[in-house]
Amino acid sequence: MTNWTAATILALAPDSSSASSGKGLSSRKSWLTIARQGDILWGECQGSGKHPYQTRLDATAAEPVFKCTCPSRKFPCKHGLGLFLLFSSTPDQFTETPPPTWVAEWLEGRAGRAEKKAEKAVEAATKPPDPKAAEKRSAARDKKVRAGLEELSLWTSDLVRGGIAGVQSKGYAHWESMAARLVDAQAPTLARAVRGIPTLLTRTDWQAKLLEELGRLHLTIQAYGKIETLPEAVQADVRGAIGYPVSTEDVLALSGTTDTWQVIAQSTESLDRIRARRTWLRGSITQASALILEFGVPQAPLSAGYAVGASVAGTLHFYPSNAPQRAIFSGEAIPAGQISTTTGSSIAANLERYAAALGRNPWLERTLFSIGDTTLQLAGLVSDSSGLSLPVDSRFAHAQLWHAVTGGHPATLHGEWNGQALLPLAVTLSDEHFNFAHLEDGA
Repeated sequence: MTNWTAATILALAPDSSSASSGKGLSSRKSWLTIARQGDILWGECQGSGKHPYQTRLDATAAEPVFKCTCPSRKFPCKHGLGLFLLFSSTPDQFTETPPPTWVAEWLEGRAGRAEKKAEKAVEAATKPPDPKAAEKRSAARDKKVRAGLEELSLWTSDLVRGGIAGVQSKGYAHWESMAARLVDAQAPTLARAVRGIPTLLTRTDWQAKLLEELGRLHLTIQAYGKIETLPEAVQADVRGAIGYPVSTEDVLALSGTTDTWQVIAQSTESLDRIRARRTWLRGSITQASALILEFGVPQAPLSAGYAVGASVAGTLHFYPSNAPQRAIFSGEAIPAGQISTTTGSSIAANLERYAAALGRNPWLERTLFSIGDTTLQLAGLVSDSSGLSLPVDSRFAHAQLWHAVTGGHPATLHGEWNGQALLPLAVTLSDEHFNFAHLEDGA
């Protein structure tokens, strides 16, 4: 069983009310009976009805499975959460015993469904691919995307034609209706961009930011309209800007880059109920930068990930792009000790590399900067030994810790550059590597 804690169990709750009610049922007195067989748990809880609610839980997998006879439509219900919390705090109170009939029948039904699902998966895997069906699905999506982009083109044109002076007065529905249309058109990344416009309008420089975003949307529309004429790598970037998925199998089928990869920095952010973790790597031999992007939800938390300041040996396969950055490992990455040295280059050199990458992929959202001999200024700037400076992202809240770690001495800074500001993630001083971003995750 995964080492579940009260915090990780409560993260499974569908809402705060269920979490609170679950905690209220996490004592032994709330249950008429409780028992277990391995990682299969069950219990009977007396509710308002004549018969007690029968709650069962399978915690053998990374994502627990719940079942309860209560009328709640929430999943998991408060009884499932309460039973799981009780077990996590006092497992010795659960007697090891064969399951009763109502638990055994549930397990048999799940096993039967799992067997049928496995049979279908094997059948699908062994069934030769149907190129005509795949071509038909691709054509259907292309038709939806083009229709959505045509609407987006009219929408952005009307916005500009009417002047942007009154844009801030437009209600949420104005942006959400277009975003919803793009979701229907299977263009989720463009939908996310449209939903982000109201946030841009709260900035002091909102006019410039709005025009920049509208220009990027226009570029995407024009590029997709001529996608057949573009190089294959550029086509991949255009599809990525729209939201086309790329399967892991397709990425692993591409040639890989084998190296000892230094784990430079890591950051985690929450997007609604989804957590996104970005891990930045650099090849010791190739000096190539790579981004490992992972997502987690309450029912499937993020894995332990890679330790910042360490090195791992393995082969990375980069996602198709005209400026490759995101990558995945083929197989397990083997720990290779701590980073021996992590150097950076000047701000000018980093900006030059960024400009070249942006020229190859105009939709590049962020990239890794490693700047040597960096100092943090009180004015919210980072400067290098040449005197050049970059603005620090307003989300960075560890200036005092920076000065405490470095003692005011120049250090090598690693951070994410989005074209406007730098978000410091880690700093290297001599052979000591310190990661700021873990503090955002409550560590």
